[in-house]
Amino acid sequence: MTGTAAATGHVATELARLRHELALDADDPTLDFLAGLGPDEVARLRRRVVDARHRRHEHRFARLAGLTRFVPVAVCARVAEAALGPLVAARTAEVMAEPDAVRLAARISPDFLAELTTHLDPVRSGSLVAGLPEPLLVAVGRRMLERAEHLALGGFVGVMAPRASVEVIRDAPGLAVLEVALHAEDAGALDAVVAGLPDATLLRVLADAADAGRAADAVLLLGVLALETRTRLFELLTRLERDQQRQVVAAVVTRGDWEHVLPVLSRIGPETLRQLLTLPEIADPDVVAGLVRQTAAHAGPHALP
Repeated sequence: MTGTAAATGHVATELARLRHELALDADDPTLDFLAGLGPDEVARLRRRVVDARHRRHEHRFARLAGLTRFVPVAVCARVAEAALGPLVAARTAEVMAEPDAVRLAARISPDFLAELTTHLDPVRSGSLVAGLPEPLLVAVGRRMLERAEHLALGGFVGVMAPRASVEVIRDAPGLAVLEVALHAEDAGALDAVVAGLPDATLLRVLADAADAGRAADAVLLLGVLALETRTRLFELLTRLERDQQRQVVAAVVTRGDWEHVLPVLSRIGPETLRQLLTLPEIADPDVVAGLVRQTAAHAGPHALP
């Protein structure tokens, strides 16, 4: 993936996360002026926004959290759902002692937890989420998926156990899985989730992305997945329809993602390689010439005579 192509994709993702933190609509143009920054710069700005927002009222939420120690858990749960609302409940949960927050969350309905979780900061609430039973996490995650809370759900990919994340998204529409993956911040955790998904799910993601004209978004993920996972995805390409294969490969060619593709070509089976090399997008002489140059650069200065 070229530096420019990679940066463009990740900046868009970071801007989407920042809009979410500021409660702006996904298509709100207010932050468009930040598009020229690097993704790391936007990410740092987002963390500062999150930290400033929490510090402003943290003492008030801490006092509210302290009151829960003197009220039965069942009563606290009812008050949280009926009176506090998801935003205030989320801020309060983030400053509660982990055992207290876990006990309280277990008594709150999955529907309310799904609303509450969209307001949680994964960094601040990681230990709370990790302490919840897996069936509850899956139930909440599936409700968030039904509500198309892909960005918020993606933020928790690095917090939930990979097995729980797999159970949440394995039967979801391909584009929904793609959206969650694009908004995952922990590359290692995302790779573990993708590796745990069945072939049928991954095929659905690739096919739906190609059909929706979003093959470039699927290809963007190549840069964060491990070599073994990338190899598996390329092996699956041959099970797509010919036009879908061409869409995905065209996105690779357009984005110039050869540094992530070249190692894969030496690992996939000969039949898979043959099918891919017959696609017009790769067979183009200019693409082949560029591929040879990058292969030589990838192998080192003495690769070609």
